[in-house]
Amino acid sequence: MSEPNLDTLSINSASPGPSPLLSSSNGDETRLMPMHLKRLSESRAETADLLSDDDDDEEDMSETESERDANEPEVEYSTLDQLEYYWHSGIQTLRDEFFSREGLKKFFKANRWAMLAILIFLGAFLALGLTVWRKSFKDPGAAWAAIAIVFSTFVGLIRGGNPEILMMLNTCVLVLGNIIDEKGALEGFANSSIFTIIVLFVVASGIEHTGSLDYASRIMMGKTTNIYLAQIRMMVPTAIISAFINNTPQVAIQIPMTEQWCRRMHVSPSKMMIPLSWATILGGTLSLLGTSPNLLVQGLLLAKDKTLVLPLMEIGAVGAPLCVVGIAYIVIVGRWLLPERINAFADLIKTPRDYAISAKVEPKSAIIGQTVEAAKLRGLDNLYLLEIKRADGSVHSAVSPDLEIMANDTLSFVGKVDQVKEVWQIPGLVPTNHLEHKLKPRPDRAIIESVVPQGSSLVGKTARRLNFREKYSAGIIAIHRSGEHLRGKIGAIRLETGDCLLMEARGGYMERENIDRKELLVLNEVQYTGKPKQKKYNMIKLIWAPIVVSLMIIINALGYSNLLGLSLGASFVLMATGCMTAQQAYRSIDVRLYVIIAGSFGMATALDKTGVAKVVSDSLISVFSGSGGAQGAIGQLFALYMCTMLLTALLSNNAAVAIMFPIAYNMTNISLKSRMYIIMYAASCDFSTPFGYQTNIMVYAPGGYKFLDYTKFGLPLQLLLLATSCPLVYAIYG
Repeated sequence: MSEPNLDTLSINSASPGPSPLLSSSNGDETRLMPMHLKRLSESRAETADLLSDDDDDEEDMSETESERDANEPEVEYSTLDQLEYYWHSGIQTLRDEFFSREGLKKFFKANRWAMLAILIFLGAFLALGLTVWRKSFKDPGAAWAAIAIVFSTFVGLIRGGNPEILMMLNTCVLVLGNIIDEKGALEGFANSSIFTIIVLFVVASGIEHTGSLDYASRIMMGKTTNIYLAQIRMMVPTAIISAFINNTPQVAIQIPMTEQWCRRMHVSPSKMMIPLSWATILGGTLSLLGTSPNLLVQGLLLAKDKTLVLPLMEIGAVGAPLCVVGIAYIVIVGRWLLPERINAFADLIKTPRDYAISAKVEPKSAIIGQTVEAAKLRGLDNLYLLEIKRADGSVHSAVSPDLEIMANDTLSFVGKVDQVKEVWQIPGLVPTNHLEHKLKPRPDRAIIESVVPQGSSLVGKTARRLNFREKYSAGIIAIHRSGEHLRGKIGAIRLETGDCLLMEARGGYMERENIDRKELLVLNEVQYTGKPKQKKYNMIKLIWAPIVVSLMIIINALGYSNLLGLSLGASFVLMATGCMTAQQAYRSIDVRLYVIIAGSFGMATALDKTGVAKVVSDSLISVFSGSGGAQGAIGQLFALYMCTMLLTALLSNNAAVAIMFPIAYNMTNISLKSRMYIIMYAASCDFSTPFGYQTNIMVYAPGGYKFLDYTKFGLPLQLLLLATSCPLVYAIYG
């Protein structure tokens, strides 16, 4: 829903009565707003600037705000007046944007697939409730309340709601409804496996900051020129590393290395990026450390019985064959189903200077003394004011809209130089380079490639609303989405999950800024020479960090200590030996993931305690057991895999595990390990969408992919792994 544009309000003098109406400037709608609030709406130019993304087009008004202030007396409005104003504005906007025919049409068009999935699940629950489950629950009220609460959370997640807030809200409602007690609500927050996940992020950060992953990535593909051999050389070690290290930093480090190899060998990056992401996903099935769903299952098991400890590497007995099958599929079938596309930013990264211009403020310019915003230097089409260099040599990198323009200032813009006429139309600006108005290559500037991750607070907001330049000390040159380079005003584009942002900033950006990876994933930094910045390695730390992690894994595998204690010890050793700082360790902790996973325990407890999980598991057994025996057991594993796989695609892997764990736990006619490992595999192996797994989002834009590329290439792989894993799991674990 968009907020009201205060600048478009005007008086409808024809309105009768003591409270004249305010109408929109186009006269189509009347607003029931008291007359005494008209001056309030006009005086809120600053608020309007934040609430509207289109106010750049409204700047040519008949009189400025300062002129109005000079002609009219100062009027102060009470808090009640302001609340009344926003109430009327909000009601009108709600009516216009949602309850109107156009608003409803827009809403359903944007959410048609989510609405379809919700209707299917709702219809299935209603049908089962009226037939098979009619007399199955001991306490029908509590059971259906639990189903309703979990289903509401399910709807919120499908609609793209904030997962940590939804999980916490879900837990609060379950406690307030007396469906679970305080112990059930807080159990996840004190679970050792959940703490282990958090500490392992710190261990992975230590490996990352020593450059060990970076160094390994540089030697993976070697000098091979064969694309299929390069895929194998990249995927095999990547899968092995991701069995023990968080795959997000691993993929972030390998993306620029892979792009370099593709440019050097004249290979489309779309042939390498999906294989890179999927190798880390497949590698996550080799050990319990591979992915958070694995450790979540272990945590839920320990909550049931402290003796139910799964061996660290046992999951690899099935995970290794699945990994081989997956890599073979990617190499063999990828030559036909992997698209051949070019990253839309490839040319820009090679010649970034073609996307920058500079202009100088003449001593007699009319804009001297004006602010950046008053001089209309913000909101230019396809151009961003990146920095202002004063005559005394001082530089303002993150240009504030309130910064005053001075004589002989040099203004640096980034964007599309074919729109340069916009700058030269501003009086008193002259180009600093009379040939093509391009900036000379500068070693202190760099091009930054980044991706908006899932769950980022940037999603749904514009760069202008976020004050992006001030917040991230960088200007956005271009935005890439779903295989296309977006056109139009960059500051007015609402960011979405998976958007790739190309930014211009001072050199050394990745080391200097320490951008929160949960908000913005910085993938690559390219200097103005067109070459990535070369890193220097401390060989002692580079070797020492992998040794520490290897010892942690070996000691745990031998059963001498638990994983939480060993990971805490490894983190301390890595900090004490200078492999990372305490600040870097702190920034690596994913608090959101901790809240999501810990909050999901309440949902799992509610489904188990009310008997919903038992009823669902009995239904799956009766439907898929068939004639019994091995065939019936494999059929039940198939049902567990399918349900978990679908929930992962719709929600997230951790939410899918939280819902499916109590159901799988109650299917007692199959061995416990078979049930647990099958939901681990199903939750970890989502290949059919770019949004089911973080690494899929990370390679989305660098590979130039479209949504259906994942479906066409990934869905057959998921079905292949489904057909392979179920009989294999039953054969090994029973």
